[in-house]
Amino acid sequence: MKKLLNNSTRFLTVSLALVLLLTVCIFSFLAVFMTRKSAETISAVGTAYMTGMGEKVTQHFETTIQLRLSQLEALVIGFQPDDIPAKTLREELASNAQMRGFESLAFYSREGEFDMIYGETPILADSGPFLASMNNGDKKVAVVSTDHGEKDILLGVSAEYVMSNGETATALVACLPADYIAETLSLYSESTLVYSHIIRRDGTFVIRSGDAFRESYFDRIQAMFEEQGESGDQYIRELEAAMDAGEDYTALLTFGNERRHLQCNKLPYSEWFLITVLPYGQLDEEVSSLSHTWLLLAFLGCSVILAALLLVFWQYSKLLRGQMSELEKARKEA
Repeated sequence: MKKLLNNSTRFLTVSLALVLLLTVCIFSFLAVFMTRKSAETISAVGTAYMTGMGEKVTQHFETTIQLRLSQLEALVIGFQPDDIPAKTLREELASNAQMRGFESLAFYSREGEFDMIYGETPILADSGPFLASMNNGDKKVAVVSTDHGEKDILLGVSAEYVMSNGETATALVACLPADYIAETLSLYSESTLVYSHIIRRDGTFVIRSGDAFRESYFDRIQAMFEEQGESGDQYIRELEAAMDAGEDYTALLTFGNERRHLQCNKLPYSEWFLITVLPYGQLDEEVSSLSHTWLLLAFLGCSVILAALLLVFWQYSKLLRGQMSELEKARKEA
């Protein structure tokens, strides 16, 4: 009888140990799996959000530029050189352009020379693509600098006017401050997690926001990687390849423990690209807090189940020993 009791007790002990081990393993697996799944879900949601954000800002940029180009075209349509004396023509163009908020206005020659109607003479850093578009009769925007070192946005539409030197212009061009585009697209907004830049194909900034201070976005990326003892060459090469192909680009950049989602979109009417960045820092903190809460609840639930199993085992063992004792007593009395 005693041997039977010992065998039963041993069986129950081993069974309980295995059940406890299985319970701990299941809850541990669920905790790790849900933590990893939460991070993956945040990345997936971030990718979808950034893709939509990039497209939205790109469309807003296109609408803004189309509006301004249409205003410039309206000047060309409204003031034809054959209908108005040259001096009056310039005065009327200047007056109407100033009413539309353009900082400067000029005729643009086929050789890339400006014949200023009013305002400062803009300085084109890379006139090739812009000049080619104007000579082809296209609409185009480009970044220019002024004598004071400020950046402006140059808009051009095809037009034929007689310039001061007697040559025929290929386009009518006007300037807007770069801040106008930035404010219209809310690139300087600090109320969201996302921040954006507009860069040229070589990485130089057209408009920069946030804490960017270098002249090149590529230098900025490289410097951030170098601070972690790593290299950003791979991401820069991939970004350059996408820009050369005129394709959108998305990537998840990791700087130490910090993750940032990068989205690049080609901007219409220009040789520019929109860079939108979403730092995952705050989101990762929320996910980490959620994961810790989940782990705590998982282990708390596991502890409750283990306590319940131990209680059942103790009660069953107590009952079994009582029954065995009664059987032993009955056997002796018999």
